[in-house]
Amino acid sequence: MEFQITDEQRAWKQKAQSFAREAVAPHAVELDVEAKFSREIWEQMADFGMTGFIIPKEYGGLGYDTFTSCLMFEGFGAGGAPFGVGTWCHPHLNDCAMGILEHGTEALKQRALPKMASGEWIGAFALSEWAAGSDAAGIRTTARREGDHYVLDGVKAWITNGPICDLALVLAYTDRSKGPRNGMTAFVVEEGFEGFSKGRDLTDERMGERPNQNGELIFEGCRVPIENRLGEEGQGNQVMRDVLFWERAGINGMCVGMMEYLIERSVRYACERETFGKKLHEHQVIVHKLAEMKLATEAARLIIYKCACGKRDDTITTMDTALAKMIMGDNLMKVALEAVQIHGGRGYLREYEVERYIRDAKVVNLAGGSDEILRDMIGMRVVRDTDVEGLGPYLREKW
Repeated sequence: MEFQITDEQRAWKQKAQSFAREAVAPHAVELDVEAKFSREIWEQMADFGMTGFIIPKEYGGLGYDTFTSCLMFEGFGAGGAPFGVGTWCHPHLNDCAMGILEHGTEALKQRALPKMASGEWIGAFALSEWAAGSDAAGIRTTARREGDHYVLDGVKAWITNGPICDLALVLAYTDRSKGPRNGMTAFVVEEGFEGFSKGRDLTDERMGERPNQNGELIFEGCRVPIENRLGEEGQGNQVMRDVLFWERAGINGMCVGMMEYLIERSVRYACERETFGKKLHEHQVIVHKLAEMKLATEAARLIIYKCACGKRDDTITTMDTALAKMIMGDNLMKVALEAVQIHGGRGYLREYEVERYIRDAKVVNLAGGSDEILRDMIGMRVVRDTDVEGLGPYLREKW
């Protein structure tokens, strides 16, 4: 698989890094402490092109592929942008906009995508519920057909951009008897639709990723026109799978950048701080920590690039995204913990920022499929797909 990076892609990473340093990083502590959404920063992200980076040019976006997007978001993370700011963009772009692009009607694309690309409309992805997170099949939201509309009932929870969204990609059961594979359908619900409201705001209650605006979306007899259905009835599982491929390719790129930023901060501190008459970097234990941080970053980078290029080339698999997400979550946490350890007591202070990365990293192990559910899925596929002499067919039938 080709990981060759073009001059244009390098330039986008560099531009995003500079943009983050100048426009976002100076506000990072304030955004974290106040659990704050900044419309001004969002508009700057839109002017930069971030909010429509992979939306095709005919719909007002820049039309770049997933690998270029991955590198651009990597630069954004490397410039010190908080994870909770990057995640304003990911459900908006990788989930909601790409769901509309790949499965929406032409009328819906023409109406929604230009406004999403410009940042005028903010998108969300509404899958999770209080009783159904990693267990997507357990959602309780329903949709029934009434003439040229569907009527949705249910409550979605933990929805990134929920309190600020103008539209959301929503998964609901249209026929529970068909199970999750053929019984769920995806819809785009827009602000102002009858029966659609925003419930409990969870933003300030969370440990990390605090600039990320998060809350409930409520559907009480919510009427959604048939043209806002994505794909055919019963194809919701496929829509969900497709947008999660986009999401993981984009968000993981930012995580690689965040690890780069933590290494940079740690090296700077190690070159400034003295203990026992020597700079920190002159102590073997510190350079070994930096080596482990670099090792974790580069290992994660390889599998993330594989995912991003796989999505670009249409060779991506569910196994690829599951492995990438798990490795990213584990390695980001490892790098963040080492950064705090290198900073010592100062690493425990907000002023030095590195403590925030531990709080932010934890959500990668939880959201978008917990480590436990992904390990289960990976393990079952290993058993199913590994040829064991005399057992291969049996194992395939078993699983």
